[in-house]
Amino acid sequence: MSLLNEHREDGSWLNLDAYLDSNGTLRIVGQDLGAVAEFISSDGEYEYFYTIAAEDVPALANTLGGQPGADILDVLASNWSGDASYGLGRTIESSGVKYHFANYF
Repeated sequence: MSLLNEHREDGSWLNLDAYLDSNGTLRIVGQDLGAVAEFISSDGEYEYFYTIAAEDVPALANTLGGQPGADILDVLASNWSGDASYGLGRTIESSGVKYHFANYF
Protein backbone atom coordinates (compact mmCIF):
# COMPACT_ATOMS: atom_id res chain seq x y z
CA MET A 1 0.00 0.00 0.00
CA SER A 2 1.16 3.52 -0.68
CA LEU A 3 1.93 5.78 2.27
CA LEU A 4 3.33 8.60 0.15
CA ASN A 5 3.39 9.39 -3.55
CA GLU A 6 4.47 13.00 -3.84
CA HIS A 7 5.47 14.74 -7.04
CA ARG A 8 7.02 18.15 -6.44
CA GLU A 9 7.22 21.17 -8.72
CA ASP A 10 11.01 20.81 -8.99
CA GLY A 11 10.54 17.36 -10.54
CA SER A 12 11.34 15.45 -7.36
CA TRP A 13 9.33 12.37 -6.54
CA LEU A 14 8.97 10.77 -3.11
CA ASN A 15 7.43 7.34 -2.80
CA LEU A 16 6.87 5.21 0.32
CA ASP A 17 5.13 1.82 0.28
CA ALA A 18 4.43 -0.75 2.98
CA TYR A 19 3.39 -4.37 2.71
CA LEU A 20 3.40 -7.66 4.59
CA ASP A 21 5.21 -10.48 2.84
CA SER A 22 4.05 -14.11 2.89
CA ASN A 23 5.81 -14.66 6.25
CA GLY A 24 4.11 -11.68 7.90
CA THR A 25 7.28 -9.57 7.77
CA LEU A 26 6.57 -5.86 7.37
CA ARG A 27 8.50 -4.24 4.57
CA ILE A 28 8.60 -0.48 4.16
CA VAL A 29 10.23 0.66 0.92
CA GLY A 30 11.08 4.25 0.10
CA GLN A 31 12.41 5.88 -3.03
CA ASP A 32 13.31 9.55 -3.42
CA LEU A 33 14.20 10.83 -6.88
CA GLY A 34 15.36 14.19 -8.17
CA ALA A 35 16.54 17.32 -6.40
CA VAL A 36 15.22 16.12 -3.04
CA ALA A 37 17.80 13.29 -3.08
CA GLU A 38 20.78 15.14 -4.56
CA PHE A 39 22.28 15.94 -1.14
CA ILE A 40 22.55 12.17 -0.54
CA SER A 41 23.22 10.88 -4.04
CA SER A 42 24.94 12.60 -6.94
CA ASP A 43 22.54 10.96 -9.41
CA GLY A 44 19.48 12.08 -7.43
CA GLU A 45 18.25 8.62 -6.49
CA TYR A 46 17.97 7.28 -2.94
CA GLU A 47 16.25 4.05 -1.92
CA TYR A 48 15.78 2.75 1.61
CA PHE A 49 14.16 -0.19 3.33
CA TYR A 50 12.87 -0.98 6.81
CA THR A 51 12.18 -4.63 7.61
CA ILE A 52 10.35 -5.69 10.76
CA ALA A 53 10.07 -9.41 11.50
CA ALA A 54 6.57 -10.85 11.87
CA GLU A 55 7.00 -11.44 15.61
CA ASP A 56 7.84 -7.75 16.13
CA VAL A 57 5.01 -6.33 14.01
CA PRO A 58 2.40 -6.27 16.85
CA ALA A 59 4.74 -4.24 19.08
CA LEU A 60 5.38 -1.81 16.25
CA ALA A 61 1.64 -1.48 15.57
CA ASN A 62 1.13 -0.50 19.23
CA THR A 63 4.05 1.94 19.12
CA LEU A 64 2.62 3.57 15.99
CA GLY A 65 -0.74 4.21 17.62
CA GLY A 66 -2.65 1.00 17.08
CA GLN A 67 -4.69 -0.83 19.67
CA PRO A 68 -3.61 -4.35 20.70
CA GLY A 69 -4.34 -6.71 17.82
CA ALA A 70 -4.57 -3.90 15.25
CA ASP A 71 -3.56 -4.62 11.66
CA ILE A 72 -0.26 -2.85 11.01
CA LEU A 73 -1.28 -1.79 7.50
CA ASP A 74 -4.44 -0.17 8.88
CA VAL A 75 -2.36 1.61 11.54
CA LEU A 76 0.07 2.88 8.91
CA ALA A 77 -2.73 4.03 6.62
CA SER A 78 -4.56 5.82 9.44
CA ASN A 79 -1.63 7.41 11.26
CA TRP A 80 1.43 7.49 8.98
CA SER A 81 0.39 8.33 5.42
CA GLY A 82 0.87 11.56 3.51
CA ASP A 83 2.82 14.23 5.39
CA ALA A 84 2.81 12.09 8.56
CA SER A 85 5.01 9.55 6.76
CA TYR A 86 7.98 11.91 7.04
CA GLY A 87 8.31 10.99 10.73
CA LEU A 88 7.85 7.25 10.33
CA GLY A 89 11.53 6.30 10.04
CA ARG A 90 12.55 8.29 13.12
CA THR A 91 9.68 6.77 15.08
CA ILE A 92 10.62 3.22 14.09
CA GLU A 93 14.26 3.89 14.97
CA SER A 94 13.42 5.24 18.43
CA SER A 95 10.66 2.73 19.20
CA GLY A 96 12.74 0.00 20.79
CA VAL A 97 11.20 -2.48 18.33
CA LYS A 98 13.77 -4.56 16.43
CA TYR A 99 14.13 -3.59 12.79
CA HIS A 100 16.61 -3.83 9.95
CA PHE A 101 17.47 -0.80 7.82
CA ALA A 102 19.23 -0.80 4.47
CA ASN A 103 19.72 1.80 1.78
CA TYR A 104 21.51 2.44 -1.43
CA PHE A 105 22.24 5.45 -3.55
